[in-house]
Amino acid sequence: MRIFITGISGFIGYHTAIALSKEHSVFGIDDFNDSYDVDLKRERQKLLQDQGIEVIEKTIMDVDFYEVFGSQRAVPRIIGGSVDVVIHLAAYANVRRSLEEPFDYIINNIAATQRLIDSCETFNVPKVLYASTSCVMEGQELPWKDTTQEHYHSRSPYGWSKYVNECQFKSSKIPNHYGMRFFTVYGPYGRPDMAIHSFTRDIIEGNKIQIYGNGKMKRDFTYIDDVVSAVNILVNNEEKSNIYNIAYSKSVYVSEVVSIIEENLGTKADIELVEGSPADVPSTWGDISTIRELGYKPKVHYTRGIENFVNWYKQYYGKLN
Repeated sequence: MRIFITGISGFIGYHTAIALSKEHSVFGIDDFNDSYDVDLKRERQKLLQDQGIEVIEKTIMDVDFYEVFGSQRAVPRIIGGSVDVVIHLAAYANVRRSLEEPFDYIINNIAATQRLIDSCETFNVPKVLYASTSCVMEGQELPWKDTTQEHYHSRSPYGWSKYVNECQFKSSKIPNHYGMRFFTVYGPYGRPDMAIHSFTRDIIEGNKIQIYGNGKMKRDFTYIDDVVSAVNILVNNEEKSNIYNIAYSKSVYVSEVVSIIEENLGTKADIELVEGSPADVPSTWGDISTIRELGYKPKVHYTRGIENFVNWYKQYYGKLN
C-alpha cells in the first residue's frame, strides 16, 4: 500500500512511518513548527530519510494535494499512483499551552483537518486513520469507554479540538475512517513537554520537579511500540468506521512513575507537589475492549517502558554514562 502520514516527523508519526515502511510505501508531511524542540524533529527526519522515507516540509494548509495524492501527472519527486491510506497525526498538542493560545488549535487542528478531509474526498482516498485523544472522554466514569456516546465539555481547547475532529470525520464522505484516542504515549524520541521526558531531564539536571494534583494524579501510560501495533492493525482493518481507545489499560500514579525514573537513574528527585493546571483531568484509564476484538494486545508494562526510555535518553543526550 501507499501510505501518507501527516506529522511524520512527530513522535508517533516517526515510529509509525519506520514500522510501516517495512511492508509499505510510506511518505509524509511535516511543518517542523516550534511547539517543542525542533532539533528532535530534525533528528527524526534524518532517520526517516536514511530509510528512504520522503518528508515533505510544508503545512497541511499550504501543501498542493494534487501533487501529493495525485495521478500519473504528479510531479516526479512524489511517488506515482494513488494513496491507499492516510494517517493524520499532525496537530498542536499540549493541553496547558492550548489554554493560552486557543486560536492556534482552531487553525492547526480543526481548519487543517478539514482541508485534509476535503482533499481525501477529492482524490477518493479509501481509508483515513486520525489521531484523537483520551481527553474527549473526560467526565465519564472510569475506565473510559470508546463506545460511550455521552460527551462533556473538555477542559482545554486541545481536547475540544480533537472532539471536533471526530465530528468532522463522521460527517465526511470518506468510506472508512478510524479515530484513535491515544492515552499518554511515551517512549524513545518522545516529546520533551511530556511528563516522563521532562521528569527525566530535570532529575538529571538537578532541577525541582512538580507533580500536579498534589501527587494524586493518575495516567494510563501507553508505550510507543504498543501504539504502533494498534495503528498497524487499523491500517489493515476492514471493519466499518469506528473510534478506538489506544491505551495500555492501567491507571498509574504519576508519583509512582517518578519513583521508577529515580530507580533507573540512580538519583533522587527534588519533588514539589502542586495543584496543577485547570486543563488537567485527575485520572485517565482506557477501556480497550473494542480494539482488542481486532487483535490488539499491549505488551510493554510501564516499568519496562520507562527503563527503555531512560536508556534512550541517556544515550541520545549523553547526560550520563
